[in-house]
Amino acid sequence: MSIVHFVRHGQGTLGGGDYDNLSELGRTQARQLGEMLVERGLRFGHTLCGTQKRHNQTAEIVAGCYHRAGIEFPEIETDTRFNEIDSYNVIENVIQAFVKTDDKFARLARKSREALKNNLPEKFELFDELYIQLMKAWMSGRFPEIEAISWDDFCITVLGAQSNLRAFADDAHVAVFTSANPIGVFIKEALSLSNTRALEVMDNIYNTSISTFALSHDGLSLKNMNVTTHLRADQVTRK
Repeated sequence: MSIVHFVRHGQGTLGGGDYDNLSELGRTQARQLGEMLVERGLRFGHTLCGTQKRHNQTAEIVAGCYHRAGIEFPEIETDTRFNEIDSYNVIENVIQAFVKTDDKFARLARKSREALKNNLPEKFELFDELYIQLMKAWMSGRFPEIEAISWDDFCITVLGAQSNLRAFADDAHVAVFTSANPIGVFIKEALSLSNTRALEVMDNIYNTSISTFALSHDGLSLKNMNVTTHLRADQVTRK
């Protein structure tokens, strides 16, 4: 049985920057996570990581905490199955299809883009509203004509990593640096959640939180979820 610790990346630079790069707070979140893991004596036998920059940056910061403490940290191996949906052009494709058929959504999309571009205080609230609507449309297959991976195929892709994770030695601790949606897919599978419940979970997975699973040849079980004990209350973010 492998013990797999899924880590969501640190906060990205949402608005006025490149979301696939960690913000200053995101780097602090990752450093505090690494320091906590070192202090608690958690040693990893393997480390996996999505191929997006925010995944690798988070993993490298955690690895640096181990190295500074004189503790070995496994080589970081990349796997595209742990990538977030923005690497599949899902968001832009769904938005483009949505605005052609729904004037209210089109207005929301314009307001959200303007808020992000100008780094306005309401950027998070508007983006959340936009994101929930486009995710519901994508997960339900509302726009089958778009040239992007479907929700069902995304889940199949993410869960396809299970065979590799189970192949690690018994009782091996594995770190996986990824994003909210891949973590949510594993939680959905472990708890047999509906798409609606899975979306609620994915929208509330915090930056640098840890969700831990036990994977055996008999199945997948969730041990803990969304742990952020390394962060102060004012450092906990979803976006």
